[in-house]
Amino acid sequence: SEYFMNRAQKYVKLFDDKAGFFQGKKPNGDWRLPSDQYDPRVWGYDYTETNGWGYAFTAPQDSRGLANLYGGRAGLGKKLDTYFSTPETAGPEFVGSYGGVIHEMTEARDVRMGQYGHSNQVAHHATYMYNAASQPYKTQEKVREVLGRLYVGSEIGQGIHGDEDNGEQSAWFLFSSLGFYPLVMGS
Repeated sequence: SEYFMNRAQKYVKLFDDKAGFFQGKKPNGDWRLPSDQYDPRVWGYDYTETNGWGYAFTAPQDSRGLANLYGGRAGLGKKLDTYFSTPETAGPEFVGSYGGVIHEMTEARDVRMGQYGHSNQVAHHATYMYNAASQPYKTQEKVREVLGRLYVGSEIGQGIHGDEDNGEQSAWFLFSSLGFYPLVMGS
């Protein structure tokens, strides 16, 4: 169990505290980009089908540790507020390593919930991270917004925003409709 606990904590080594985001490293251990040149809105490179914002909360197994990286629960809450209020533009200046706008970019833009891209699995838990920031009312607000706006319609193609990879959007809908979400796999 010690082995797995150590592995579960390694995400901390990829947190660039000067940039305030997770970032990849070069083989020599330096950040891929200098912290002052890092832009979390740029897609690709260190991130699959998303950007730095998309991975800003990807440590659901250690929400307290994640909050500590952002300065505590209040800092995590502020980071989430910024995440949900920073518009995704799907602009060509942010395509990064993709070389062109990909559908995940336009889907995130079309959600109109800041950087939150519900069509991408990596974002699904983000609405629930407000619980780790001691702000469950914001989790409730965001979850209700997603349920009320993104799972509507009776025409073919409506009701599932983007890809339904492995049933993850249906699972999110079921869990959220029931009022809970398992942040830690197997819990």
